[in-house]
Amino acid sequence: MIRNALKVSHVFINENSVFVLVPRVGNYSEIHELAQNIFDLNAITRTKESIAKENARVGIINTTRNVNTLEQIKKLLQENLNYQNVTNLKLPAQKVKLLNQETSTVYDLANGSKPFTTNELATKLPASVSYETVSLSSILSKPEEFDIIVLIAQDLIDKYDREEGSLEDLNKGRDDWDYLNH
Repeated sequence: MIRNALKVSHVFINENSVFVLVPRVGNYSEIHELAQNIFDLNAITRTKESIAKENARVGIINTTRNVNTLEQIKKLLQENLNYQNVTNLKLPAQKVKLLNQETSTVYDLANGSKPFTTNELATKLPASVSYETVSLSSILSKPEEFDIIVLIAQDLIDKYDREEGSLEDLNKGRDDWDYLNH
């Protein structure tokens, strides 16, 4: 079940930090999923159970050099989506250059045997799916250690490179606003 489909984030407007609620994933896919299954929430539970059974080994390659984006995506996968086997692949710069793409991609290295995980990653990040793994085989030293590779490209920076806040921050900001205006 989706517990918190939104998260608190900070946005700067004219040097002032304001709080906003944004989807916890890079788009509104979780909210759409919840709305589509509002009368059958077990469908979401069944999908989550299928993903857990797949127990995919996911590798992340960050081509952006943006560490915050990488950390936010890794946190999303591990803490929010409950992926157990997520590894940040630190490749030499010359190898990362070979993968330089404009859009993020989920590479299925498991020949379609992890369809629920592949679909969730592609939908929620969002990213395109590729079954073409020749370019990865020459770059990864042991591609057989992973079922799926997530290649983070420039298109995800705006979605994930935000300072994250908490509900406590939001409530404190609201209390401060009320105090100033009364």
